[in-house]
Amino acid sequence: MHHKIGTMAAEPNQAFTQKLKEVAAALGIQCASELPEPPKKRTAQEMWNGTLTREHQDMVGKLYDGLKKLAIGCQDANYKTWPKNQDALDMLGPKENFLLLAKAQYETTPQQKSRKSTGGNSNKQDQSRPKRENASERTKAGEGFREAQELVRQGKRKEGVAAMKESLELARQAGDVVEEVEILCALALVSSQRRNPEEPKHYLEQAESKLDALTSPASKMIYYRAKARVCHATRNEEGEETAYKEALNVGRAAGDDSVKNVAVQTCIIRGSLTHLLCEQGRLEEAKQMSDASLVFARAKKMANCWNTPLRQPFIIMSLAQALTMLSRL
Repeated sequence: MHHKIGTMAAEPNQAFTQKLKEVAAALGIQCASELPEPPKKRTAQEMWNGTLTREHQDMVGKLYDGLKKLAIGCQDANYKTWPKNQDALDMLGPKENFLLLAKAQYETTPQQKSRKSTGGNSNKQDQSRPKRENASERTKAGEGFREAQELVRQGKRKEGVAAMKESLELARQAGDVVEEVEILCALALVSSQRRNPEEPKHYLEQAESKLDALTSPASKMIYYRAKARVCHATRNEEGEETAYKEALNVGRAAGDDSVKNVAVQTCIIRGSLTHLLCEQGRLEEAKQMSDASLVFARAKKMANCWNTPLRQPFIIMSLAQALTMLSRL
């Protein structure tokens, strides 16, 4: 059965969908609802049917990871045991090839052909800072993102993450790459690693592919915090420390900070770095960093901006954890 499917010729512009169905057949998956990723049924069904849009393209990497996990062998969320399936692994191939097939299929859709055929000025705009065409959708994305941050600040992380994902789709629909990357960084920072260890890394990789869109120093610092979190999850302590220090360098080089966004991020990062140094047993360095953090916070009168959405709990948590560890030594 597998060999028969493997020899089927892909329809024009459907190479990715054909590959997806070949791998699914090897795994015994018969319909879109049985796919491990992406989680949204509508998105899975449209990808299964060969409909790719910009939003679906960004989920292909996650889809690949889910399929590979099943092919390697695992127990899924429904407690179903999937034995190792070498046929499926061979059909799946390298991740970069899977992504390229999806990209090629997306770029040959009628919508993309129409955009490319405009040529001239539109191509030049695509090479510069992303054009923000839909003001209404952009406003909805920004408002939704702020509401999501507020939910996270209130301790409602699950609801906040769900709201961020909705805002992410709105930002993409509006063509607002700046908002998109900022939301991706936030998702990499707050999404659950316990439920899905790969999810923060998935969002971080998407953000890194469009990192040039970030111009705000505070946003860049949030990106480095997200990177440090992913490094921490993989026990890459050197990478985690480097990410925190890169973030602090961005903060030092920043200009006007009248609303104290950079100062807030600096406090969070110094607290997190203090915590990391404590975990490594570098107590003298940890004490120096902790003392410097408190001096900096007082100098910047940080109490005036600790109620900023999303950030307050991280400042308090980071400094409190670090100081508590020091006090017990």
